[in-house]
Amino acid sequence: MTALVFEDARFARMLEISIVRRGESVQTFRSLQSAAASAPTLIICEAALYSRRAVAGGTDAVICGYSDAIATLGECEFTTYTRPFDVEQMLDEVLGSPMPDAANKKKKSASDGIILHSDERSAVFRGENVKLSKKEFALLSLLLSKRGDVVTREEAAQIFGGEGGTNVVDVYIKYLRQKLDEHFGVKIISSVRGKGYAIKAD
Repeated sequence: MTALVFEDARFARMLEISIVRRGESVQTFRSLQSAAASAPTLIICEAALYSRRAVAGGTDAVICGYSDAIATLGECEFTTYTRPFDVEQMLDEVLGSPMPDAANKKKKSASDGIILHSDERSAVFRGENVKLSKKEFALLSLLLSKRGDVVTREEAAQIFGGEGGTNVVDVYIKYLRQKLDEHFGVKIISSVRGKGYAIKAD
């Protein structure tokens, strides 16, 4: 999952769209600390919001900003991009250039295009904003972070602090399916008999 930390909402939205088109999951955050705490594979952060202490060890980051903001960083351990720059070229460099005709050859997953907004606890899918409760958002975030792998009911139950055991997981999966699968007429969340739930990667 790629985490975005920007005050410039328009630029962040452009990055969201470009990353999702590449089949990657993305989530926006208001602070670098909360982004780092979500254990993303990559953080793309606005230079003015960057802090060395906020980025957890081992987390990769890309810092973007205008020349004056980049200059204040001094010697930065992460890759920096001075605006304006070619967004697609930047994403080719940090996410990897897509293979020729990959967009046509890659089998699409029903979950492609889901964008999470942590500050609003909502998801955007097919251009529609889906409001989620705190626990619904946490459960969907977990499923998306492990897209392609099974999330066991016991693992998911940790979100709820052990209250209600694994049965509460089934209840919130039902809520998510009502808001996503049933509402949009697609199958996003799959049941894995005897194990738990998964969002398939393809």
